Amino acid sequence: MNEFAFHQTYTLTCPSPDCSDPKQIIRYGKRGGVQRYQCKTCKRRFSLTGKAKHKQVPAWQVGAAVDMYYSGMSYKQIAENMEKVLDIPEPSKATVYEWVNDYSNLAKRFMWGQVGEDGTRETATGEPIKAKVGKHWVADEMVVRVGGKRMWNWNVMDVDTRYVLASRISRGRGVNQARAVLRKALRHADRPPDSITTDGLPSYQEAIKSVLPDTKHVVSDGIYELINNNLSERLQGSFRQRTKTLRGLQTRQTAQDYLDGWVIDYNFFKDHHSLGGKTPAQVAGVADQVPWDEWEDVVRMGGEVAEYRVLNETISRSKSKPEPTASKFTIGETLDIAPSPTEKKLAMVRQVVEEFQRNQVPPPRRTGAMRAYVGSTAPGSGPSPKRGGRGGPRW
Repeated sequence: MNEFAFHQTYTLTCPSPDCSDPKQIIRYGKRGGVQRYQCKTCKRRFSLTGKAKHKQVPAWQVGAAVDMYYSGMSYKQIAENMEKVLDIPEPSKATVYEWVNDYSNLAKRFMWGQVGEDGTRETATGEPIKAKVGKHWVADEMVVRVGGKRMWNWNVMDVDTRYVLASRISRGRGVNQARAVLRKALRHADRPPDSITTDGLPSYQEAIKSVLPDTKHVVSDGIYELINNNLSERLQGSFRQRTKTLRGLQTRQTAQDYLDGWVIDYNFFKDHHSLGGKTPAQVAGVADQVPWDEWEDVVRMGGEVAEYRVLNETISRSKSKPEPTASKFTIGETLDIAPSPTEKKLAMVRQVVEEFQRNQVPPPRRTGAMRAYVGSTAPGSGPSPKRGGRGGPRW
């Protein structure tokens, strides 16, 4: 049997992004049984709990909660699942709501260039991240209920990459609202489209002329016609499916916050079969411009207590030992399992039968000797004898 040993080399650095030499770390006692450290450069003290900044749970658990929310689970279901699966005290619904709201807003601010990769304004670029889009876009609007009132959700998507360029909640669907969502989409694209397909809403005509003057406007003839807007309708269907059981859209601002987070989840964390298993952000060249691959990375971007980082991993093999040899094994010995009572009884019965067969005396063989009969007549030589008959013997 071969024995393997797994070795990891760790490094510990200061969690402060402003530290000039974050590798000068010393131990600084314990607090509540938890080892504390201090950076000799910036004098910051920290521990290795791995908890997100100002949170009582690790970053990966917060990221998992945000991912479950955008996958369709309610705040209560998320809290219950975290208690059962992660074996932690059940967080309140307000806590889960705070996680989703904080880090969805943080990701949105990074996409607009308002914060940098460390989650601070000091490293912000001030420019929104732009996607490499194709020549054709689609746009559509749908009714949503926000606080019991009827509002409109506008979406603009690139056809080639399936990347959602803009999504906006408005109280009406006039020309001004259509212009606003088109301007928002244009700020997240590297070029205007050659054509854009919409439904027959008159507001699009004037809005496209003013925002996208060189773009051809194509009006859909219906979902079953050659010229259709089915891609945009499919996107609206995905959003409608999630909002069927959603009760958090109480105001226009909360609805817009949820919509912004849903768009980020759709663009960066959901694989698409039509894109060969890639995300729209990967196809549009945006995935390389962001510091995250999952919601956990967004949580880490918001600041986290320091933790160990793995530098390298190695596997070593020790001297192999000879395998045990045996000529024959029974079922119990091979599997290292004791025979069951039934197997023991069957073995005893089999042993008794075999011993009986070995000790049994074979019956004597017939020799073929003639029997002696009374009288002179042998069987088959004359008429059958009759008891008490005349002329025959008496038995």
